[in-house]
Amino acid sequence: MKARFTVILAALALLGASCDTSSNSNGSSDANSTGNSNSNANKSVIPEPPPPEIKPKEAVDPAFKSCNPYFPLVPGSQLKYTLVYSSGLVANVTVVVDRDNENGKAVFVETTRIMDKDGGGSKLATRTTKYVCDGERVQMIALSNDNKAEDNETHMEMIFNGSALAMLDPSSLKLKARWSYSFSQTFQVPGKPPQSGGKSTTMDFEVAGADTTKVPAGTFKTLKISHKAGAHEISEYYASGIGLVKRENDDGTRWELTEFSGLKAAD
Repeated sequence: MKARFTVILAALALLGASCDTSSNSNGSSDANSTGNSNSNANKSVIPEPPPPEIKPKEAVDPAFKSCNPYFPLVPGSQLKYTLVYSSGLVANVTVVVDRDNENGKAVFVETTRIMDKDGGGSKLATRTTKYVCDGERVQMIALSNDNKAEDNETHMEMIFNGSALAMLDPSSLKLKARWSYSFSQTFQVPGKPPQSGGKSTTMDFEVAGADTTKVPAGTFKTLKISHKAGAHEISEYYASGIGLVKRENDDGTRWELTEFSGLKAAD
């Protein structure tokens, strides 16, 4: 059951469970004891420096036109979010988009870096997602995630069972419009072979209607889309020209857009 729950959380793009960042340091030495020197001094541990901030590989081309305004994969663009987990852990999220070419077809590579505000000691994750445009629809073709929480490291690969639409074409994004895709996952820890994450999971999407969403980056006219995987649900709010501006999970985890560049909200 626990493994299945982990798979569903990954499916909901939470990229990590609650982390307990508290630590008790109980090192002590009794200077008054005789005949027995008990040294229990804390060893000084030099923390690893945080990884460099991710940045786009190229500048935004002003003439570039994205295939879908609600999912604008603009090479050179960057978005930043504040992520608050249900545990209370707070992280910074940076998302950048670059372009690539695979077998003669344009591919958009979205890199998402999640790092706790203390520099990655409790939570550090890097997700790489590849997309292609199918007309005005956006399709995922690959997703991997490298996650580090405390001293635990995991690499995850998502395997799609058929096409995986991330966003419908704008004309189809009407109230109650639905779509879905299914996938399986493999997990790998350093030095060990990959393991299956269990049976296939299905993600169901439904357009919940128009909304007005206020986040630190501003107030936007948005389209609310609900995601479901089993009994778990998240609500996402997309602004035309910007993309995702807010995400709320049913366990209280929340993403909010704080700043962006290379993108412009539609009037």
